Amino acid sequence: MEKIRISDQLRALLIEEIHKVEEKAKIIEREADEAVRTLKAWKDLNRYIELGWPFHIVEMLSREGKIFKNENVPNHAIGTAIDEISTVVRENAINIQKRFPWVMEADCKKAGIPIDPTSRHPRYSFVDDFFQLEIDEHRWKARLSDNEGKLAEFPADIGAIISIVQREKERIFKRQYNPKKFLEKLRKQYLAIVNKQSRKDGDFIPIRQITNRLGKNIKGFRTDEFLLDLSRLLEYGENVIDGHKLDLQQTKDTEQGMLLHGAGVRGYIGFIGFKEA
Repeated sequence: MEKIRISDQLRALLIEEIHKVEEKAKIIEREADEAVRTLKAWKDLNRYIELGWPFHIVEMLSREGKIFKNENVPNHAIGTAIDEISTVVRENAINIQKRFPWVMEADCKKAGIPIDPTSRHPRYSFVDDFFQLEIDEHRWKARLSDNEGKLAEFPADIGAIISIVQREKERIFKRQYNPKKFLEKLRKQYLAIVNKQSRKDGDFIPIRQITNRLGKNIKGFRTDEFLLDLSRLLEYGENVIDGHKLDLQQTKDTEQGMLLHGAGVRGYIGFIGFKEA
């Protein structure tokens, strides 16, 4: 193919124009990103007002203050409105802080996720201690966890607490569960690890080796879901497969063990094996 012959001068002009357009495109892209962030902030503020979540609003006004007080906003009345909103919301937040334990208990019960009777403010639990919630009264933040770690941290509006607990409860407890298939998967992972390590069937292996392998091989794997499925397996007694019975050993190592869910489970499970039935 014949080359297109142009002078070095024309080539330089072309490259210079490319650089100019590139810089302009970068500026427009930054402005677009800032506009998207600004729009989200205003929409979130409006949504939190509709939901009645004062702690979320207080945090947002603090975090995104430059957006709401931007001198470039043509409507100067909005600055006064934000000041009024901030005053009202902070008063509302103080009132909720004073009555938090009573409102929390009543609203959770009404929403169908009652607090465990052993709970004491500022620490709460749900679903027989499967979920733990701690309220930081200095920052008024809520931290939701289960036995496998932190699930979420957010401003401590009771409506938000209820929404997030419901979401996590549905994720874990509303999944389809087939004890036979779960036991088959457990057995398959166990044998793969035993064979790879040149060990024999029946040897105990750390339970975290099972969860680590599942985490690498299964997209979206969550250890707290595995924990519940294993707890159900023990609860319903579906623990024999191919002439081998699931066997578990406890550990004192709370980092490497798993605290299963249920009244019949005691201590941390650290090792898993299959013995001849």
